[in-house]
Amino acid sequence: MPTISLSSIRNLVLNTDPEFRWVKSEFIPPESLSNFQALVGRIEASINSSIPHILSVPIFVGNRLANWHMLTVVGYDDRNFQLYNSEPTQTLPGRFAIETNVLRSSLLSAHPTSDVTDSLVIRRST
Repeated sequence: MPTISLSSIRNLVLNTDPEFRWVKSEFIPPESLSNFQALVGRIEASINSSIPHILSVPIFVGNRLANWHMLTVVGYDDRNFQLYNSEPTQTLPGRFAIETNVLRSSLLSAHPTSDVTDSLVIRRST
């Protein structure tokens, strides 16, 4: 299944297209984080700094991995991430909450050896 990775978006669009000169992006590869709690900590730190955090998340149809999708974390509480989906569908709305333990379970279902995914943080360049 062909996909566009967050690192590709950063390298081929954000770092090269003049329209995005205002952007300073940071790609966070999954191998740079030790575990899911480290990912949660990075996301919470971004949100606490008023910086949305983009995640690559698995999308399942039934029990089968159908694809990966980019969702933006725009808030959190002690159990949930508040997500924004720029391409809403009937099954994946524009804004919704996901329990962090459900996200972790989905990540482990997609790749059983790791509960971490890649992510991207976009800041305004100074």
